[in-house]
Amino acid sequence: MTSLPHSTTASSQSMRTHNKLHQYLITTWNIRGLATPQKRYKTLAQLNRRGTQIGFLQETHLLRSESVKLHKKWRGQIYVSFIPPMLEEL
Repeated sequence: MTSLPHSTTASSQSMRTHNKLHQYLITTWNIRGLATPQKRYKTLAQLNRRGTQIGFLQETHLLRSESVKLHKKWRGQIYVSFIPPMLEEL
């Protein structure tokens, strides 16, 4: 069973607008695998429902070649880290 995501609101001051305060909804979530299309859909839908603007997904277990599956469904920018290439084939 996947744990529920943890969200927090963070404030930062923009470098360009020195007096304007910006708030972001940040979500961290230990996914424990996104191999199935159903889990990818449910995960991204949950992040959208929560209004997540910045999300950190741990333990996706996706290979570099599979990361395109997230890019197709998410409305914003995605940055992904991967296991070392020599371990991908194991």
